[in-house]
Amino acid sequence: MHSLSSLKIIGHADRPVPNTIYRQKTETEQTALVFPGLGYTCQMPVLFYSIKALLQKGLNVLTVEYNYSRDAGFRGLSREEQIGRLHADVEASYRAAQSQGCSNIVTLIGKSLGTKAIAYLLREHSELENAKIVWLTPLIKDQDLREQIVGHKAGNLIAIGTADPHCDVDILSSLQDNPGISVVLIEDGDHGLQIQGDLNRSLEALSKVIASVNQFL
Repeated sequence: MHSLSSLKIIGHADRPVPNTIYRQKTETEQTALVFPGLGYTCQMPVLFYSIKALLQKGLNVLTVEYNYSRDAGFRGLSREEQIGRLHADVEASYRAAQSQGCSNIVTLIGKSLGTKAIAYLLREHSELENAKIVWLTPLIKDQDLREQIVGHKAGNLIAIGTADPHCDVDILSSLQDNPGISVVLIEDGDHGLQIQGDLNRSLEALSKVIASVNQFL
């Protein structure tokens, strides 16, 4: 069992960062951080069930729900300004977790834009070198993100679909050549890891991804 609340997180421009903290009934500082996509929330299937898997493993879980898709001001920013705001909010979330009873960060899960959040944290915080990382539909065409995946030796799980515009099979192949990197490739899966027009295959894909996440954790 677990309880739900939120942390006080003040991010970019002194704005609060929406979040939910799931705390285990048995006290622990072992924590997972979850970073959703721009429009893919923590209530959507792949993240919803990934959070369930984390809780089942006995971890506290902090979901950082920045909700940029609802912020017209964010959409009007340049790409560089958007990433700068993301970094500020992610840094504030990381520090809040450490200062509010969730200091032992053992797992990070990111979806799409959330994988950029993880890449930032790995680059800036060497104490995360032993954390397990789940990269859901990562932006693997981004060189900095690829470097963080390859440079992280404690274990990486990548899940992506062949119909995702961010997928590149050659890049995936080169990533898989590195130790500690596992890839779940969903044939015909889109950026939501669904197969358009095929409910049964979409459910099978979801089951495959979550089973892989659960085993990886």
